[in-house]
Amino acid sequence: MANQKTESALLKKVWDIANVMSSAGVGFTDYITQLTYILFLKMDNEKEEFGLGSSIPEDCKWKALIKENGDDLVKKYEEILRTLSKADGLIGTIFTKATNKIDSPPHLAKIIKMVNGENWYLKDSDFKGALYEGILEKNGQDKKVLQVSTLHRERLFPLSWMLLILKLLKPLPIKQLRD
Repeated sequence: MANQKTESALLKKVWDIANVMSSAGVGFTDYITQLTYILFLKMDNEKEEFGLGSSIPEDCKWKALIKENGDDLVKKYEEILRTLSKADGLIGTIFTKATNKIDSPPHLAKIIKMVNGENWYLKDSDFKGALYEGILEKNGQDKKVLQVSTLHRERLFPLSWMLLILKLLKPLPIKQLRD
């Protein structure tokens, strides 16, 4: 029951930020794309803290991002997206044509702060799936998205890869992580 309360509170935080972003002109597609990129970086950091390695270059890791603020935060985030979009293998595929759609430092900082305050890697994959499905449902209600364009489809292709990876990513049991 306590876990459900925690997850409900976290879902509310994610929804609240989605609504703030929407009122600031950031559509739900852009929000979920940026949230997914940011979550990927955070979960990679958490995975690495458990000694499970990372495929992300050192200057593109979560620690490099969270030490920045203001305009430097936006610049660093854009640099990370640019670098990862050119990477080989799965990382390059996930970040294909990745661009920042949240150019307001306070808005980007708000998302990063929310993501940084949680341990996402250990969250149940059903919770991650419900989170994304809910935002995607809101995305369908977003008036800006009713016009399906080539650009829209191009942004959703790498996003769908990342959503699949995040949803299916199952952390090791706590006992294995401690050993």
